[in-house]
Amino acid sequence: MRRHFGMDLQKIALALVVALACVSAPFTALGQTASDSKPTDSGDDEEQLQTVRIEDKIPPVSGRLFFKRHRFELSPTFNVSFGDAFFQKLGVALKADYHIFETFSVTAHVAYHFNLTSHAVSICDSSGACGSPEVESLTNVPGKLGLLVGAGLSWTPIYGKLSLFSEKVIHFDLGLTGGIDGIQYMAPENSIHEGANKFTFGGHFGLLVRLIFSDWIAMRFELRDYVYNGATVQLGNETSKIENQIMFEIGLSFLLGAGSED
Repeated sequence: MRRHFGMDLQKIALALVVALACVSAPFTALGQTASDSKPTDSGDDEEQLQTVRIEDKIPPVSGRLFFKRHRFELSPTFNVSFGDAFFQKLGVALKADYHIFETFSVTAHVAYHFNLTSHAVSICDSSGACGSPEVESLTNVPGKLGLLVGAGLSWTPIYGKLSLFSEKVIHFDLGLTGGIDGIQYMAPENSIHEGANKFTFGGHFGLLVRLIFSDWIAMRFELRDYVYNGATVQLGNETSKIENQIMFEIGLSFLLGAGSED
């Protein structure tokens, strides 16, 4: 009787051990899984926090920052010529735009230019010494401009956004501009109006870019080619010639009034 009872105790004890092992196994595995899922490397935490910070700094940007329709735009600009063989022109200008539509505007402008020697040519004297000419000595060459007034149209169908140093989103628009101009230039030597300021008509076409910083202020860039018919003298005879003056213009634009969506 005792022997049978002892064997039963052994069997019961063995069954309890197996049962406890079976019951504790899932909890042990669950504990290991939970401990494995916890980040153990502080570098991962810093990377995750850095990712969150960057996303917080640059929220998703959609839509327009500003509207130009039915607004006036005033733009004082600074102009500089390049590619000119005789005169380096520096100018100041004032432009006024009225935006009929979001992408279409009419514009008027007035500018005045100061002429410097471009240093692209040299003048040699009888002794063979050469040097850059003075502006006053360049009396028989084209390209000396003064006052310029004009009107035109601008079309800016391209609108986009730029991320600046991953901190600031800048809105911009891009398009074309063109129009007609009245151009004052110095008549060449031996012409009918020698040395005098002569007025002629021409036109311009070019590219226009605005970088918009807020609803009312922007930076304006333009690359324009001014084309006009200027007097020149060839073999003692006065004639006319098509002249090109390429200008780069940069300035600030101030948008007045409240814009409205098309």
